[in-house]
Amino acid sequence: MSQTYNLKRVHKVNLIAVYIIASVFILQNLIFGKGAIQDILSAIVIMVIATVLFFLPIHNLLKGFLLGFVPTLTVYALMFIQEFSIANHYIFFVSISMIALYFEARLILIYA
Repeated sequence: MSQTYNLKRVHKVNLIAVYIIASVFILQNLIFGKGAIQDILSAIVIMVIATVLFFLPIHNLLKGFLLGFVPTLTVYALMFIQEFSIANHYIFFVSISMIALYFEARLILIYA
């Protein structure tokens, strides 16, 4: 009985994770009155970039690295733009978890 690890399913999980992170960011801006349209549009752009990466016909591990790296780049940008927020650190840990879902040592070492 041989089981294979379905990377397409992991790609879907990571895409959904990016959507959830971006949606929480949008809701946070709307609820707490920060509602800057620029922040909301940037979250939508991140969702579009992740969707484009999901459908690109590239190697699975490169796609996995890029899907996990999108939230990391977002967190680094937010750390420079906004004041301190613990939520940014949580997003960084989620992106590490997204990379770890691939169970590929090379991918984790490159990401580290």
